[in-house]
Amino acid sequence: MGSLRWFDREQHVHDLVLASCEPPERLSHAPFLVSGHGANMPPDALCLQGTFPNTGQCGHLGPTTYLWNPDRLVGIERRLARADYRCMRLVPSRRTRRLTVAGALWTFVLLLALIALVAKPHEARSSPFPPRWGTHMDRALGRAVAVLSEKRDSVVWCWSVSDWKLRRDPWPERVRVWKGSWGGYVYRGAVQLAPNECQTLKLLRTVKAPVWRWKHPETLAWSAYALAHESVHVAGHQSERKATCWGLQRVAETAQLLARTSKEGRYLAELVWKTWYPKAGPSYKSRECHDGGRLDLHPKSQIWP
Repeated sequence: MGSLRWFDREQHVHDLVLASCEPPERLSHAPFLVSGHGANMPPDALCLQGTFPNTGQCGHLGPTTYLWNPDRLVGIERRLARADYRCMRLVPSRRTRRLTVAGALWTFVLLLALIALVAKPHEARSSPFPPRWGTHMDRALGRAVAVLSEKRDSVVWCWSVSDWKLRRDPWPERVRVWKGSWGGYVYRGAVQLAPNECQTLKLLRTVKAPVWRWKHPETLAWSAYALAHESVHVAGHQSERKATCWGLQRVAETAQLLARTSKEGRYLAELVWKTWYPKAGPSYKSRECHDGGRLDLHPKSQIWP
């Protein structure tokens, strides 16, 4: 909004009377001639020579000589009202300009808030599980497996939720061991990981918070172990007991390959040993899997696992 300023109403009356007068060449029956200061002019007419704002155009009329036309004085009040409306000027004040700028800024802020409110749930407050991706090859995880297995150009496939549900065990005689969207196996030299497994590893690689500050760090520990376990199979060892025990001892290294510190890697390895290894089935556990045992990869070291 702006400040409204009106022309002086008395000046409008002068203007309207002036507007009722016309130049001589436009009138054929005008009875009086105005020349100078009102000569030959009836007392109720105010046709003055001079410069007045033209209310119809909000401009100016130059000095000229006018004839009085009484017919054009009819309806002067009505024309006065129209002139009052037409000659209104909108002049914004400094305060008004500040309020206008502030209003525009608030409109922009409210628009952003509205966009956030109507955004789709997975855009505004997305949950990483289950992941919404198609089955794809993860090169970063492939590089980690290549180091762990010492096999160049190793491949890791991250499955989509729908594809994982439709999977078929490549070994029909084996009882299924996967539950939900977790787990993994190696098939034709490539690691096949369930969607939640891949998502956890991606979070482990990208989220910077220390692993012990996570709400469920044991989930990170399990997924790091799963990748290390499958890397043992990629290296050519088919025994599940060896893959379990050696994978357990490679958890710390796996975490470091995924951009974690050595301290975080040790934390996850100890968590796997205490939380997940005791739950492993008989075909995955070995009596030789302990510090100084036959499956100890570093028998001269006192660090376990």
